[in-house]
Amino acid sequence: RSPAGALASLIHLGASYAMPDPTHSTGSRALITALYSAAVEGAAPFPRTRDAVRDWLHAFVSERDQQHAVTRVHVLALGKASGSMMAGALSALEAQPSCAFAGGIVVSSHVPGAAEWGPSGSAPADVEVHIGDHPVPGPASLDAADAIGDAVRRVESDDVVLVLLSGGTT
Repeated sequence: RSPAGALASLIHLGASYAMPDPTHSTGSRALITALYSAAVEGAAPFPRTRDAVRDWLHAFVSERDQQHAVTRVHVLALGKASGSMMAGALSALEAQPSCAFAGGIVVSSHVPGAAEWGPSGSAPADVEVHIGDHPVPGPASLDAADAIGDAVRRVESDDVVLVLLSGGTT
């Protein structure tokens, strides 16, 4: 269900929702559970990023000069949700035949777990994962910045670089 659909359900639930009877907490529990579920669903980085990148790619490909048969796309994902955001972006790229993933970097405050990578369960071979220092930048953050610099130097003039940011971007 989309965030808009979840919100519409909550509005419908809220419209018929009266002040809870203090002797019956079932209604308030249902409302709180629905609010929590909608918030988590609405903020899930994999589907939100996949859908946003898919929509952006569709518009981009429609406007792109037709002489570019395949556009190389580099993805830089930074922050706590970077693994899930990278997985979402890759999912969208795989569905767009006129774009080819040219490599990417994930910089996070932690090693992204299997669940964060979406259906694949792990980082693709052409994605570098770097762990930055958190909450204060330090040597690992500098190493990650150097890796980003190296990746940017590999970008060619007709390539596209997609930058995904979450949180404070360790």
